[in-house]
Amino acid sequence: MPIPGFSGFYQITGIGDMFVFALIEGATLKIWGIHAIWMAISAIIVGQIPNVIGMLSFKNKPWYRGIPATSFPVLIFVTIVLGYSL
Repeated sequence: MPIPGFSGFYQITGIGDMFVFALIEGATLKIWGIHAIWMAISAIIVGQIPNVIGMLSFKNKPWYRGIPATSFPVLIFVTIVLGYSL
């Protein structure tokens, strides 16, 4: 995301991203309890790794405008939920 006064792109985690991450943690607590909070935290951390790699890889491309910060964590969390429900 471009920041006025700075050149280049920087990864910004905003209020909406924090809300989605809180929903992931809240859903984990509601479904499995406190002993499974590691699943939510790992989904968020592991989900941010592709975002950082994508930002570093594509930041100099003219077509790059950013990657939504919540896409990969949500996909990983949904995969975990589906994996445990089967």
